[in-house]
Amino acid sequence: TNEAFELFFMENPQYGDSLATIPYEELLRIVKYQIIQNPWSKVQLQSLNPNGWVTNDDHPINSKPWSYKRQTLLSDPDEKYFYVSDRGEYTIVDSLHSNLYRYVFSGTRKYAPIFFNDYFGLNNLKFDDYSFYFGRPYESGNIYYLNAKLGDEIFGENGFLYLADRVVEPAKNGKQLLEAGYDGSAYSQFLNLIYQFPEFKFNKEATFNQADAMSGGQFDSLYNLTYPDFVFSIHDEKYKGSNSQSTQRHFGMLAPNDHAFQKLLDDVVTANSGYPHWASLTVIPDEVKKLIVNAHMSEYPIFRTNIEEGFYNGLDDKLAIEEQNIEQTYFGSNCTFIGLTEAVTPRAFSSVTGPVYLRPGYSTFMRAMEYTRVLPAVKRKEADYAFYVLSDDRMFMDSSLLINWIDMDLNRYSFKAFDRSADKISSMSRGDLSKRILNQVGLSNPTGSANKEFIENLAGNYIVIDNLNNVAQGSRANVFGYLGDSTILSNPEELIEPTDNGVTYDVLSWFSFSKTTLFAIISSYTEFYRLLIKAGLIDPRYYKFTFINEGDYYTVFAPTNEALVNAGVDTLSVDELENFLRFHFVRDELVFTDGKKVPGYYETARLDESSSEFSVKYSTLYLDPGFDYINIYNQEGNLYYRVDEANETTNIMTITNLDDDSVGISVSPIGITTSEARGSLMLGVVLDCN
Repeated sequence: TNEAFELFFMENPQYGDSLATIPYEELLRIVKYQIIQNPWSKVQLQSLNPNGWVTNDDHPINSKPWSYKRQTLLSDPDEKYFYVSDRGEYTIVDSLHSNLYRYVFSGTRKYAPIFFNDYFGLNNLKFDDYSFYFGRPYESGNIYYLNAKLGDEIFGENGFLYLADRVVEPAKNGKQLLEAGYDGSAYSQFLNLIYQFPEFKFNKEATFNQADAMSGGQFDSLYNLTYPDFVFSIHDEKYKGSNSQSTQRHFGMLAPNDHAFQKLLDDVVTANSGYPHWASLTVIPDEVKKLIVNAHMSEYPIFRTNIEEGFYNGLDDKLAIEEQNIEQTYFGSNCTFIGLTEAVTPRAFSSVTGPVYLRPGYSTFMRAMEYTRVLPAVKRKEADYAFYVLSDDRMFMDSSLLINWIDMDLNRYSFKAFDRSADKISSMSRGDLSKRILNQVGLSNPTGSANKEFIENLAGNYIVIDNLNNVAQGSRANVFGYLGDSTILSNPEELIEPTDNGVTYDVLSWFSFSKTTLFAIISSYTEFYRLLIKAGLIDPRYYKFTFINEGDYYTVFAPTNEALVNAGVDTLSVDELENFLRFHFVRDELVFTDGKKVPGYYETARLDESSSEFSVKYSTLYLDPGFDYINIYNQEGNLYYRVDEANETTNIMTITNLDDDSVGISVSPIGITTSEARGSLMLGVVLDCN
């Protein structure tokens, strides 16, 4: 409307008060952006989903108007990008730094959002979220085309006309917003970091469809530009190349201004932080740079409601942004854009993985984490991890992990290790390597309360902490190198960093875990084993127990030969013997001599007399696990037996490697887990009982 143009001239004094002063190309862009493809009635504007019109069924997509964006008649022209190339690796630069260029094919019209009541309800947003970007209130029941409120539809022979109370200027995409800056702030450092990772692909069809190409004139080749390592390509108007998804989906960008970006480098990433980190942005590995970019991107648009409730970025880090750190908000054509005066710190930098990603001496371990994609598990919030890592120097010395560079220029690699048992270099699969890393992550930190502590790790095994000698290992002694035969002691050394989910330690070796089965351990207690066979609880032909539930944990109090002889067990009937033996197996628990289990009644594998065919109940045993001992009490509450922590006879862990991809542990007179599921583990603990 004319009133909309009056307001436009007030807000843009550079144009005076006349259309004549606005450049023709800019006027054309405004007009084209205010026309959307195809005729849409007011009802139809509010009735689209990615698969077509809204239906009356209960389908979660088809029955809801998820699609709120429409394609306009405006498209950006093909754009010229200058670049430098280093052995196949491209970086986009300013034209002052290179005369090499490529034309990037636009190929897509710009999209524009249309806001209506259902949009807010479907996306769990409030009407106030509209004003967060457009600076005006949303009035329920109306339709808004970006910042313009629309009047009623006016029918025409080739479409519909809506009177708009604002002049809608073409929305910028993420690239255009980063280039433009805001009120004296620039986002050039963040943009230049993104520009280090472009991928150009020749577009043959678009190239030869150019008018000059078809007429035999001179023409430039056209390329498609993407940033495959990032959440989205900042210039691309379509949602990941899909027209149907582009009507529904939108990205989010959190753009740190240059001051905020430099502060992140100085305070966290580089050696300016006071920690032995990377010297400068120039030498930071690509993996770390990509984390910084994706930490500032999101798969979804970001509104004030999301900021208040917390939202996830492209690294699946949950963010809480202070609104006072927001300097700009803009609803772009391919992303919501929030300019920040405080950069986002990736959780990879603030968690126990920080020393691995930020210190040059651990880059092999860092690349192994990226290769195996285990980072999300290790950076988890509200954890208290003990993370045991190996330095580059250590792995170079023992060849326990070697980077196999496929293409160093393109940063493509796999991993190998020198297999000392076979005396050859072996490939390391993602599965095997991920388990090795997860075996180094304890779910809690040692307290120092007991001689030995047993800490479960992310792979489901147990790390043994010998507090008397300050040694950390798996269920068996650490070895030099991969599958080595010479044992070494590894004294953890804390890597001092301000981590928020635990402590990171430097160690000299990967942890090793016994593959001894529970069956093998029990068979070494010859009299106990003989009686288990006699009672029908072991089938020696198939090396298996007949009463253990696959997938359960067990703690076994294994009587010594002398104890069984003195007890006169051979006088028991078979049924009495079965009950007697089952009573030495505690179900579903691993009880160590580190005092971490609470005193109480623990279920045994013995069926209680009150059991029936409709309800299975088990007899209980009262245990009091203390520091370096376990007290066992009789039914009268009197101390019956005390198991003292001792090497070789207590806390004997056991596992079974059920297939090539499985991992596990082994224990003796205390706990055991069994499972026949592929890739799972049989875990147990055994304790001598005299």
